[in-house]
Amino acid sequence: MYKTLRNIHLILGLLLFWVIMMYAVSAAQMAHRIRIVPVITERDVTAAPGLDARPLANELMQRYGISGEMGSATSGAGGYRFAITRAGGASIVTYDRQTGKVHLRETDTGVWGVLNRLHHFHGFHNETGVRNAWGWLVLFASLGLFALGGTGVYMWFRLHRERTIGIILLGANLVVSIFLLLALRM
Repeated sequence: MYKTLRNIHLILGLLLFWVIMMYAVSAAQMAHRIRIVPVITERDVTAAPGLDARPLANELMQRYGISGEMGSATSGAGGYRFAITRAGGASIVTYDRQTGKVHLRETDTGVWGVLNRLHHFHGFHNETGVRNAWGWLVLFASLGLFALGGTGVYMWFRLHRERTIGIILLGANLVVSIFLLLALRM
C-alpha cells in the first residue's frame, strides 16, 4: 500500500508542477502589482453594411485572424460595439451599420497577461473548447492537490522517525494559515 501511494504521490507531483507554478507566478504578479503594459494597436477595416454582431465577429475572426470569445454588443449611434476577448488580449470592435466601417482596437498583454487571465478563467460554460479544457485541467489540479496532500500526510504518518518534525511543521502551517485568514478578514 505504501509503495502504491508513494508512486501516486510522485506522479501527481510531477503532473501538477507546471499548473501550480503558473498559479504561483500569476499570484505573485497580482500580489506585488507587477504592471502589465499592454501593446495597443488600432486599425480601420471594412465589412458589409447592415451586419448583426455575430456574423460580423465571425467575418473578422476569419479575415483578420482575431481569436477569442465574443462579448455582448451594446448599441450606439448608427451601430454597435463589442469585445472579442482571449487570454492575454482583447479586440474592441466598433461597427457602423450604414457604411460597414469597423474600427478595431486590439490590446495584447503578452505572457504576463495570459498568466493573469488563466488564473481567473473558470468553469465549463465557455464558448471555446480550449477554455473548457482549461476548466477541466483546473478541476483535475484541484482534486490532485487534495490527493497529493492526503498521500503526503499518510506517508509521513507511516514513517515513525519523521512524526515529530511533521507535527511541528503541520502545526506551524495551521497557525500561519489561521492567522492569515483572520488578518485578511479584518
